[in-house]
Amino acid sequence: MAFETGAGGSQFGQPRFFDASVTTQDSPTAAPRNQVMSVNNPLHFGSTSVFLLGNGYAPVITVRDKTGKVVMREPVVFRPQDNNYTSTGAVKVRATSPQLGFEGIFAPTISDQNLRANPVSDFPGPALPGLLLTLWQGELFPDGALQSVYALDTSKMTQPKTAAGLPVRIALRLGETKAIAGDRGTVTFESLPRFAGLSVRYDPGKELTLACSLLALAGLIASLTIRRRRVFVRVREQDGRTLLMVGGLAKGEDVRLGDAVDRVTESILEELPRHES
Repeated sequence: MAFETGAGGSQFGQPRFFDASVTTQDSPTAAPRNQVMSVNNPLHFGSTSVFLLGNGYAPVITVRDKTGKVVMREPVVFRPQDNNYTSTGAVKVRATSPQLGFEGIFAPTISDQNLRANPVSDFPGPALPGLLLTLWQGELFPDGALQSVYALDTSKMTQPKTAAGLPVRIALRLGETKAIAGDRGTVTFESLPRFAGLSVRYDPGKELTLACSLLALAGLIASLTIRRRRVFVRVREQDGRTLLMVGGLAKGEDVRLGDAVDRVTESILEELPRHES
């Protein structure tokens, strides 16, 4: 991924390309292949197509307890909120008592002043990444209820305060480690991998679907272009004579309906026996 860096230009910060290099195998025994996928260039292997839908940052965060033991180390997906990739996410540390949670804001490029006061990214590329974490403690998953991985349920958590009565916040730069207030351990901003949103599509019946769609379209065209007529014939005996009545009905206006009725009448008369007087 690359962004326009021309200072002062109207295209500053605009994306130039989104590419992902991946390794695929058509089957477990097939040889692996290196392929590149992009927004308008889906990945194909076997009967499967993979489309690139989105992307963002997933900072690797390490949390240690007060003894120095690692209680969490994993990439945390932060969802972009604007074109400069100001992103939000939640860090959940289960292996502590009480459990710890952090509401996070990530900016790929931000000054020290803005990181603490107005955490909004200045540029979508990772030129000067910063991470701002707000601390909570308590029960991460109240009553075992399911919750979003991107948000923190604080209904059964409390927010530690500083000596000035403000929420505890930790501002981190890439590679930086800071202590968690209250002798709760440390948190480290380890590295900055990226994540990609993918859509995997497998359509084994698309040929059959296409054929049925074409047949339905042909039927629709035929119903709109072919004139539909109905001809009614009634034959009865009256006073020793055979009376023949022929009528026609068309859907909509049909100036040739009369000719069609005449042709049917003539065909019937030709088949009737003639009596000479």
